[in-house]
Amino acid sequence: MKLAVSNLNFLGVDTPLLAEIPPDTGLEFFVEFGDDYLWESWGNRLLEGRAGGFSVHGPYQNLDLADPCLGERSMERSFRRAFSIARRFGARYLVLHPNAPYQGEDRMRPEAKEASFRHICMISRWAKEYGVPLCVENMGYGNPQEQLFDMKEYLEILERAQDVYSLIDVGKLHLAGWDLEMLTKALGNRVMAYHLHDNNGREDQHLQIGAGSFDWDLFRRIYR
Repeated sequence: MKLAVSNLNFLGVDTPLLAEIPPDTGLEFFVEFGDDYLWESWGNRLLEGRAGGFSVHGPYQNLDLADPCLGERSMERSFRRAFSIARRFGARYLVLHPNAPYQGEDRMRPEAKEASFRHICMISRWAKEYGVPLCVENMGYGNPQEQLFDMKEYLEILERAQDVYSLIDVGKLHLAGWDLEMLTKALGNRVMAYHLHDNNGREDQHLQIGAGSFDWDLFRRIYR
């Protein structure tokens, strides 16, 4: 198993601390939490010689791909910047959130789902243009009403969009009550990576592994 650390715990003035992480450990950067100055000044220093690899988490703040009225020009600028950074520094993949917590009416859910898929397909074309694999992350929320896609529908996204991969977020899977064994069997080699964190099954707490209620023995058995 190759392990990587997110930069979410090292934002702002703590960014230099990432250099202390052993080079055999990878890094995943949330691209929107670092301006061009960060990449110019720290990109090479943090990533040069890092055998653990590097990945990029795509933009998602105030950018809900399930919004049928999403400004697509702004979306394109944001993602092209992310792909450009990913290509420049040799990222293994870019992670995509297919939706934000759903706040709309139930009757509008089909339109929101189709908007998400349409935008995923657009972003997938840019991924191919930049030569960076695209991973669609599963989403899960403490409030079931905020859940847009169930597990079957998530798998249908991957079935319809054959050029993308899956990133399984174990914490979000736990919140959504999905079956990890069924999901991994259905996806097979389409699973590119995992996000590992824990919670109590009700809140997205991002706890350390073992500090919540997820069955990590199950994960170890499936991962083997």
